[in-house]
Amino acid sequence: MKTSKLQIKFTAILGAAVLLVFTMVIVFISVRATKIVKEDELEATKVESQSYARHISELLDEGIDAVRALESTVHSYPTIPEATRRDVYSSMTKKMLDLNPQFKSLWFILEPNVFGNDANYKNKNFSNENGRYTATWYRDGGTYKQSIDTEASLEDAAYYQLPKAKRQQVVIEPYKYKYTEDGKEYLLTSLCVPIIDKSGHFLGVVGVDFDLEVVQTFIQSINSNTVVFSNEGSIVAHFDTKRIGKKIIESETDMLDKNQLEQMLVSVKNGEFFTSEFYSNTIHSDAYIVVSPVKIGNTQQNWGFGLAIPLNVALEKAHSLQAVVIAIAVVSIIVLLVVLFVLIGGIAKPIVDVANYADRISKGDLTAEISLKRNDELGQMVTSLHSMGKKLREIIDSIVAGAINVNAASSQFSSATIQIAQGANEQAASAEEVSASVEEMNATIQQNTENAVQTEQIAFKASQGISDVASAAKQSLDATRQIADKI
Repeated sequence: MKTSKLQIKFTAILGAAVLLVFTMVIVFISVRATKIVKEDELEATKVESQSYARHISELLDEGIDAVRALESTVHSYPTIPEATRRDVYSSMTKKMLDLNPQFKSLWFILEPNVFGNDANYKNKNFSNENGRYTATWYRDGGTYKQSIDTEASLEDAAYYQLPKAKRQQVVIEPYKYKYTEDGKEYLLTSLCVPIIDKSGHFLGVVGVDFDLEVVQTFIQSINSNTVVFSNEGSIVAHFDTKRIGKKIIESETDMLDKNQLEQMLVSVKNGEFFTSEFYSNTIHSDAYIVVSPVKIGNTQQNWGFGLAIPLNVALEKAHSLQAVVIAIAVVSIIVLLVVLFVLIGGIAKPIVDVANYADRISKGDLTAEISLKRNDELGQMVTSLHSMGKKLREIIDSIVAGAINVNAASSQFSSATIQIAQGANEQAASAEEVSASVEEMNATIQQNTENAVQTEQIAFKASQGISDVASAAKQSLDATRQIADKI
């Protein structure tokens, strides 16, 4: 079937409108989908960060739970004979350390004379030079060793003085420590629980030195851009191990500026989330970071866990969705254009047929036929045109028949006219003869008139001559009489 210009034009116009609408819809859907997917991904990152932060909190809480268990036993020390108290609590400490390989050391530091008269235990039974119970058990390779805190070392020891002053659980800022001069250096934090009796008296501190290598191992297992930092901003664990032990406000300026880093620390201390978008020179991409607070026991010293993801990764699903939407839109547009082309063809064909029919009629081809079996307006129009053509043929046929009759009458009229013309010709000839005679008569009359005029002039002249002669005769007569009288 030949494609009409009308069909192509209508398809082009409607196709352009459809394409415009689809483009607007695609843009709207893409923008909206990108926003929604981005929000979902960022929310998922937030949830993921919170989950990791909770896991780190659980790791550190194991230390808090262990020292709280030891702390709770101190309240029953009066039931243990004084002579064996120190040995019993030392054994419990060693056992607890053995059960928790993530602990580097466990320690009891009591106020003077809590376990009895310290003077009886100077430099023995896990007591220092004053007999004060300050026992520490720590790991050294595969063995357990003991150390004793001296009175001098306790004077400015934060792990003892802070819990004593605050009367609450305390987390010591990360620090590096060697248990022996030639031993390995560890990055530790101390989780400290004060011992308070029922009367509110401070009895001492139970604490654990927690090896933060456990946190670093967990960070590496995540295989992402992560960081863990303390309440004061010391980096505990980092995907870049070279930054461990540094202050986050100094080492992370490649991610956030100083003001943002300070705000991040404030948010963590207040137990709030911190989020930000930034350009990372490390991953060479726009990135999104979520920092979740890490709560440790009942302390007020929250740590922070930061998770940064490249935004192109976060928007990967959005881009995939955009590709799917575009693909569906392209296929839909093609299908719709084909459908429009076919539908418009169904509409344009009757119009083209009508135009061709009208063109043939205008050129005098009254044999043209047109038909369309449709119940819509186009069908009514074609039916009307068909009736019009049929009626027009009938009128033309009637006119032709009348013309034939007129032609016959004209032939008869022509014959009569010829006869009349012949008679007229003869009459004209007679008229010409009469006219000639009239002209001759007229010439004769004219000549006669001229002759009469001449005769009249001659007569006038003769009359005048006669008058002159009469006058002369009279004069002669008078003269004669005169003469006669004289005679």
